[in-house]
Amino acid sequence: MEKLYKNSHYLFIAVLLMVFAGFFKTYFVKFPFFEGFTVALHFHGIMVLLWLGMLIVQPILIKRNKLAIHRKVGKLSYLIFPLMVVSMIILIRINFMRNIPVPEGALDTNLIGIADMTFFIPCYALAMYFRKNTAYHSRLMVLSVLPFINPALGRLGLPGPILAIAIMIGLLIYEKKHNKVYLPYLIALPAYIFIYVFYLVLIDSDDWKAFWWMFF
Repeated sequence: MEKLYKNSHYLFIAVLLMVFAGFFKTYFVKFPFFEGFTVALHFHGIMVLLWLGMLIVQPILIKRNKLAIHRKVGKLSYLIFPLMVVSMIILIRINFMRNIPVPEGALDTNLIGIADMTFFIPCYALAMYFRKNTAYHSRLMVLSVLPFINPALGRLGLPGPILAIAIMIGLLIYEKKHNKVYLPYLIALPAYIFIYVFYLVLIDSDDWKAFWWMFF
């Protein structure tokens, strides 16, 4: 694995710090009693921390040549990933049930959550498909962390998608300049932009919610 991706845990740690900063006032400061929070919220929070923790540990294991442990942790993701997706769906469903009116001209944050999930799922699925191709696998796992930036920075009033796009552009330029593997970023960048434009601009919020309730 290239040196850049052996050190990718620094990016994952940065995202974890963003999560702590973004949710500190609304969640972590309530430790240890967390009064008023539901089991669903705790479930989602635990899944996010487990997922980011796994992402941080994996490149460190590679860097220390602990390949056997790396593979075992990777297999653990087969359990954590579906639980993560379930926690996302439950959270989105709860938010839809609250039926909080969206001010005219404002973005529906529930649709942002669905956009995050829509990008996250194929990134992980493709990373597992290319698990024996280290170059593709490592890049796809980096991409899988980007959806976690948006909810964290959004609570700080910052544009998470802009940072995610900037990271992809930066990595794309780096890979292209050094004649390395840039195809994952070349595909992911327009896909990411399209997903967020689709949910936040192109699709009608009420129509999407009606479609969502058909399944969830």
